[in-house]
Amino acid sequence: ALVLEAAGRREAAANALKEAARHAPGSSQILSNLAASEIALGRPQEAEATARRAIAADAHHAPAWYNLALALAPQGRLLEALDAAGRAAEMAPAQAEYAGFKSHLEAAIGAPDKAQATLESALARNPTHSQLRFQLAGLLDTRGTLSEAADAYEQVTRVDPDHGPALSQLLFVRQRQADWHDLASLRERLERSVERGALVSPFVLLSNSNSRALQRACAERWAANVPEAAEAP
Repeated sequence: ALVLEAAGRREAAANALKEAARHAPGSSQILSNLAASEIALGRPQEAEATARRAIAADAHHAPAWYNLALALAPQGRLLEALDAAGRAAEMAPAQAEYAGFKSHLEAAIGAPDKAQATLESALARNPTHSQLRFQLAGLLDTRGTLSEAADAYEQVTRVDPDHGPALSQLLFVRQRQADWHDLASLRERLERSVERGALVSPFVLLSNSNSRALQRACAERWAANVPEAAEAP
């Protein structure tokens, strides 16, 4: 199943996991992996049922709770999803994605203070986790604390100098602050990140680069990785 998943054959991987679950119905790991596969296939209700089976097999299996949260959220059941994500994060505090999703749900239900506290607590355990730091920066940006957001975006780029989304958002924040002191340098850093393969919106690069070749490469990469872009008229 793992080989099939790595090859992009998600349906075949799910079928293989279903067969494995028939032979080992009490394996929370197999059931949790099946739930994750069903989530990837866009089947949240099936994934919910499978994740609950995994939890019934082992109530302390953190990935099963996380997959339950992922299955509940697209069904609009955010409070239930938050409870499941919170359980996963409590059981496995070293798993940054659990805390990240818990924070995302807290923000979605209108609890930004809790969302920020969740991210800050996770970052205290793993200060170099660039995705958590980027998520925190985005939350601060949304809350209008631009100086703190700019600092957080800058910290992301210290960990990952080619983090194109952080560089592009940092540019936006600097412009909104009317802070022009390092815009030229930021544009150069953004261009270098795109040259090295960073995924950045072509609309951002259009206003921050004069290189047509780079703009085209950026647009092609965006279309190849963002399905909505490729389908746009």
